[in-house]
Amino acid sequence: MSNLEDVTYKNVQLSLWDLGGQDHHRPLWKHWHKGSEGVVFAVDSSDRTPQRINDARREIFSLLEDDKLEGTVVLVLANKQDVARSMSAREVAEALRLEDLPPGRAWYVQPTSAWLGEGVNEGIDWLLANLSTRGAVVQTSRNYPEHHLKCALEWRAKVKEEEDKASEEQAREEEE
Repeated sequence: MSNLEDVTYKNVQLSLWDLGGQDHHRPLWKHWHKGSEGVVFAVDSSDRTPQRINDARREIFSLLEDDKLEGTVVLVLANKQDVARSMSAREVAEALRLEDLPPGRAWYVQPTSAWLGEGVNEGIDWLLANLSTRGAVVQTSRNYPEHHLKCALEWRAKVKEEEDKASEEQAREEEE
């Protein structure tokens, strides 16, 4: 159900709880909030299913309504950027409607590929920078990077190549 791991990252001791996202575990999340300074919420950015996106949006907003999490900073990991047609960090932020979070709530969407190990360190760096300045809002006007991970760029190039090839074949068939 949950895993606790103490991790040292850049000389900072972090206690990380993996609470899991299964429906039957969610009511138990509230028991783990006390003393939390940050929330890391992972999203499968390759799953564009409206129901799954709505579920994730509902869960993150429900989670952040808890008084024990008031003032925590929020890092959303837009995982599976290595999968073709995954949502960009901007698309994840829009799908989750993170702009609707209360003013002053620091949040950021970091594109990641856990499988390739890309983007996670950058997300944790953002989290640590914002934890160290709690009380003073460091939040920038941009809540997600404009660039894509290398793996996402490679997939997008491959998909475009396949689409171009299919268009060429269709044009040839139409000429015949």
